[in-house]
Amino acid sequence: MLEKKKVRVTGELPAKKMYLKPLYNFINQPKPVKIEKIIEEYNYSFSDRKLRELIGAVGTSLEEMGLVSITESGIISKRKNYVPTKQAVHYVVDLIRSELLEDGEITEDIACLVALLERSKIMKEYFSSFEQKEIRHKLKEIVNSDSGLLIKEMIDYIENLIAIMTVLTVMNTN
Repeated sequence: MLEKKKVRVTGELPAKKMYLKPLYNFINQPKPVKIEKIIEEYNYSFSDRKLRELIGAVGTSLEEMGLVSITESGIISKRKNYVPTKQAVHYVVDLIRSELLEDGEITEDIACLVALLERSKIMKEYFSSFEQKEIRHKLKEIVNSDSGLLIKEMIDYIENLIAIMTVLTVMNTN
């Protein structure tokens, strides 16, 4: 549950989401955990152990589903990299197209994913200029509708999270 820049666990982690167990365990505390603490622990700590553990759990889950292949990189210490398969990328792009370019209901997951793609400025890699314009227009319509309140909150939250991460990065480099 998210409330006032704090997160707390309100139930058990569903079996189909076990790849999030490392993050769930970190957040599952008696008191709500500040978003900034999570960001600091996963991005700006002296050790990247927690982040590697989470990426490993998610990556292993994706590998088991056949959505990524594993490669190794690094000269001194080898690290696993998870590279999405072409089929997985095409599936997600087609899913976005079907939900945002055709009539029908748009899931929160797709709206959130599109917000991330838009914010990271990689929409042009997957969508034509026309499609990008249509997707942005549809997303604005959704955000401005009564039923799009939760999606708007998610997009605002993502943008705030990115801003917080940017500020923390600047503070840590000075």
